[in-house]
Amino acid sequence: MAKTRHSASAKTRRKKASREKAVRKTARPKEARQKTVAPAVPPVELLKIRLKSCTANNNLGKGTLPPYVDTHANITVNIDREAGQVHVLPSIQAIARYEDTAAELPPVDMPLFIHATFSLTYSAKSLEGISDEHINAFSMQTSFFCVWPYWREFVASTVSRMGLPALTVPLLSVSQVQEEVRAAVLAQEASRPQTRRKK
Repeated sequence: MAKTRHSASAKTRRKKASREKAVRKTARPKEARQKTVAPAVPPVELLKIRLKSCTANNNLGKGTLPPYVDTHANITVNIDREAGQVHVLPSIQAIARYEDTAAELPPVDMPLFIHATFSLTYSAKSLEGISDEHINAFSMQTSFFCVWPYWREFVASTVSRMGLPALTVPLLSVSQVQEEVRAAVLAQEASRPQTRRKK
């Protein structure tokens, strides 16, 4: 019985060594993996983040905070390859309304309207070999996570200065960022002038 266990153990070790050898043979070098990933993740550093503009309107007629709060976001990315910088402008607004509020009203005429545009500046060591699409995708995703704590604080402090009950903006989720980025990309594509094909 001991001999049988020893034989099975040796056979198991040989199979394990064979699998490890196959993995080493098929695995790509570290340099190759870095070249594949690098274009999608620019080597950037966040230099500064600041509030660029803001608006807040309190049109509460019922004196209570509306139960329905909608959040909308838009984002603009400006790439300066000569300076090696990426400027991102996330624009976020919160619209609070009552159930019977007319949907066709302009946002500023809603019971409660809060808007803020932030400015983020990224510094890149080199943008060579990185497409605008990759930079835009990276900037959009990271900027939302960077600016969201500032947006939450801005809404909370603004509502407090208006003498209203506390309004807490929810934490940001990955799925929400993906939705906001997708909406921002669609908005950018819709704003581009369409070129007609020559017949």
